[in-house]
Amino acid sequence: MPTELSWTHFQKLIRIDRKEERDFYEQEAIKSNWGYRELNRQINTKLYDRYLISPDKNKIITESQKK
Repeated sequence: MPTELSWTHFQKLIRIDRKEERDFYEQEAIKSNWGYRELNRQINTKLYDRYLISPDKNKIITESQKK
């Protein structure tokens, strides 16, 4: 279990049913150093779903990091 995330991060992540989606947000939160509010914002704006349907996956990730 990574120590880069806080208890509130894990509380938010555990509510995500799909393992692949939960893993995606966990990895992105660690890689991009997201605080809880940013993680919450990315989940609420459906970053994972946008990432899946996008033909340019790098662009979606890059834009999500711009805040």
